[in-house]
Amino acid sequence: MTIATTTAIPMPASRATTARGVSWLRVARSEWIKLRTTRSSFILLGITALLIVGVWALTSSGFRDTPDGGGFGGAAGMAVNPYSIGLAVSVGLAQLAAGVLGVILVTSEYASGMVRATFAAVPARLPVLVGKAAVVAVVVLLVTIPAIVAAFFLSGAILGPDSPQSLADPDMLRAMFGAGFYLAGIAVIGAALGWLLRSAAGAIATFVALVILAPMLLPLIPIDAIQTISDYLPSVAGQQVFRLPGLFDDLTRTAMAPWTGFAIFAGYVLASLVVAAIALRKRDA
Repeated sequence: MTIATTTAIPMPASRATTARGVSWLRVARSEWIKLRTTRSSFILLGITALLIVGVWALTSSGFRDTPDGGGFGGAAGMAVNPYSIGLAVSVGLAQLAAGVLGVILVTSEYASGMVRATFAAVPARLPVLVGKAAVVAVVVLLVTIPAIVAAFFLSGAILGPDSPQSLADPDMLRAMFGAGFYLAGIAVIGAALGWLLRSAAGAIATFVALVILAPMLLPLIPIDAIQTISDYLPSVAGQQVFRLPGLFDDLTRTAMAPWTGFAIFAGYVLASLVVAAIALRKRDA
């Protein structure tokens, strides 16, 4: 008499993972590990923080050392707030590093081929896109808010006891935290461009054209329709959330409320993720 024996065939690791299910939290944790083990991430985050603190401090030094307002128009009689200028200029430069961070976190996986392993582990793909966007947004927010607060106090120390702003001013708090959320959204747009174009050079060039060059060049075209469109570009709308009184109020065309502008900007961020998700689902890795 023979006794039939059965031997359990071990399930491949990938199938076992699929059988257990891939949770969104696990995907986000995986994306966090990728970010913190990538040297370029820390370099770009450091550059972002350094630009915020350094440029704001240099701007404040210019106001302190020059009686006419550091050459920003004080001599012409316009109301110029050194905190307004410092925050706007520093965040305007830091947004480039934040956007490049979002791009690199995505395109580096395409360059190394790791994206195939990622999509093999998470075939649905959408959790990867959302997880990476959430991680980069939270990390940028956690880095930039302390940098903005540090720059605020450093600016106050440079300007002295006659500083025109304090943390008791609700506009100042709104501008400081709004700037952090703006930079987080900019990083997410960079990541979405990375998913869409899959090329670091192409995504960075598109980001620079859309976020930096277009707001500078379109207002120069003397056509009302184009100038109106320029007021609602992503960066122009988003930057309203950290506008403070005295930022060339007599020269600006944009007259939207801070949180209205940020809501428009948030719409751009969401739309970029939706378009990226559609592209990601319809094409091969």
